[in-house]
Amino acid sequence: MEAMAGKEMLRKRGISNALILGATLGNPTEPQTMLAHAWLRVGTKIVLGAEEVFKYKAIVSYCDLKES
Repeated sequence: MEAMAGKEMLRKRGISNALILGATLGNPTEPQTMLAHAWLRVGTKIVLGAEEVFKYKAIVSYCDLKES
C-alpha cells in the first residue's frame, strides 16, 4: 500500500516513477508458498521498499513518465 500511495503522490507532482511488483518462492520447508513485494523507483533510486528488494524477482512494472 505504501508503494501505491507513493506512486500516486509522485504522479500528481509530475515526477516520473515506476512501481515494480516482484515475487519469490517460499522457504525450503514450504516450497509451494509464493511471497510478493512492491517497491517504488524514481530513476535508478528505490524510494520505497528497498530493504527487501534483493529477495524478489521483478514480474511487472507500472511506469508514469513525466511529459516534456
